[in-house]
Amino acid sequence: MDVPSELTGHGVKIAIVDITFPNHPDISSSGVRNTYIIRIGRGVVEPELMNADHTGPWETGIHGLQTAAAAAGTGLLSNGKYAGIAPDAELYLISAHNTGPEDFALDSALEWVRDIGWKLGIRGVLVSFNTRPHPPLLPWQLENSAILCEQLSDLGILVVSCTGNSADSGSLCSLSCAPSVLSVGGIVIPNDGKIANASSYHGSRGTTFCGKWVPEIFAPTGNLVLPWGNSRMLAAHPYKDIDDVPEGYARNEGTSFAGPIVLGAAACLWQAHPEWTNEQVKHALVKGAFKSNHWSDLRAGVVSVRTSVSLCEYEPDVEPSSFARHRAINSMPEEDLPKIGTVDATTNVEAIFSLATPFSPHGLRMLSDAFSSESPIVRSAAMCKSAQGEHQLDDTYLTSALQHSNAKVRSAALYHILCRPTLRSHYVEAIIDRFEDEDLDVSLLAIQISGITKLPLFVSPLVTGLRKEALADRDIHFWGRIISLRQVTNQFFDPEPPFQMVECGNSNVHRQRCLKLAEQWEEWHKSSVH
Repeated sequence: MDVPSELTGHGVKIAIVDITFPNHPDISSSGVRNTYIIRIGRGVVEPELMNADHTGPWETGIHGLQTAAAAAGTGLLSNGKYAGIAPDAELYLISAHNTGPEDFALDSALEWVRDIGWKLGIRGVLVSFNTRPHPPLLPWQLENSAILCEQLSDLGILVVSCTGNSADSGSLCSLSCAPSVLSVGGIVIPNDGKIANASSYHGSRGTTFCGKWVPEIFAPTGNLVLPWGNSRMLAAHPYKDIDDVPEGYARNEGTSFAGPIVLGAAACLWQAHPEWTNEQVKHALVKGAFKSNHWSDLRAGVVSVRTSVSLCEYEPDVEPSSFARHRAINSMPEEDLPKIGTVDATTNVEAIFSLATPFSPHGLRMLSDAFSSESPIVRSAAMCKSAQGEHQLDDTYLTSALQHSNAKVRSAALYHILCRPTLRSHYVEAIIDRFEDEDLDVSLLAIQISGITKLPLFVSPLVTGLRKEALADRDIHFWGRIISLRQVTNQFFDPEPPFQMVECGNSNVHRQRCLKLAEQWEEWHKSSVH
């Protein structure tokens, strides 16, 4: 990351949202900086100074520990060798844990940053954990957390999100699809340590509904030495007898840790240029990133603090921000909203999502015009918005939309069916056809919908595709099928061998595990049919 030694993030306040955080010495208050924890998942909004427990073990909150350490860990237990990018940055750790990983107070955490953290001077926030996957080809306005991120950006806060660890999806983390969020992917640094020889990580990539390419920037993702704290996990770590690292540290991988590296880099830029806005910092990070032919197909570069900090040329966007446009259009009376086709498609999309439900006669007329629009994103927005209200599309229109040449339109048609339980059984065959959609994000959405319906008719096509997904290393599609099968059948098979915390998703071990699971499901299905 080429960080000048004088840049440590000193005096810059950054926040990290995760499930929970242990009071490990590497991320707790030190003699140089303070760390605060906000237990928003418990309804506590007051920041509490987090002092270190130097004895350990730290058995919970490993993911939160490692994200915070990658951004601003002091490396205290390694004598500073494995410090984060901005070890002197002031940390605000937002614990969004309620009762478990599926009960994650993400919106409350983002609202805290908007209502309180902003006033405290927090300049950047990272969300690297998300329990609500949002298909990237659907409008970001469907996701309240994405709207909150746009609010934070409008306030001047840089929002950073990882993209996810499977290449067969545009993004597994919904927030990276929001227009203003800086989306972070990963590269793997080789043994020679030269970034120029690095290879791309098997992370998510693609174009979102609003036309944004994900990821926009990279950071190291593999072979990252981080504090663990959990003695049981360390004892089972596959490299514990190979790596020469201090006790309590070990390798890990994933875009969850690339995101905080970029947030730490942003803190270093703000230390050098406290007057820079969030957009200036984002621009400098992306423009100053190191690019290589090794990953040119991913259209992004690796964060370089030394290069970015010297970039002073910046021309602010004269167009209003995404949230400013969202706010302005939402404040208009419906009668004053721009008519479909008279303004640009992006403005029409915002106008559609501003419509109140139940729909007024004016709103229904606007939707009717949007359904026949030549713009795929306008048609898609209308289908998604109608699904939120009491307007059901007729069979002819939906059937045509499911076969439309534009993937966004097909995604919106699937979303409309998902939101209408009475339609699901009627479109079983159409949903199954989308399992094989040429666009991987559309096929994944169809697979996810099949599990939500809990209809037994989906079992056979779900099982049939498992082996193909495993052999093609379409990891998220494979596990999407497994999750849907569990939802429909209540059947469960343990993966063999068990998962390791550090394991490349495209490794031969992982592929064999998936093939074994596919075989178990095939045998179960064969026996259940007969």
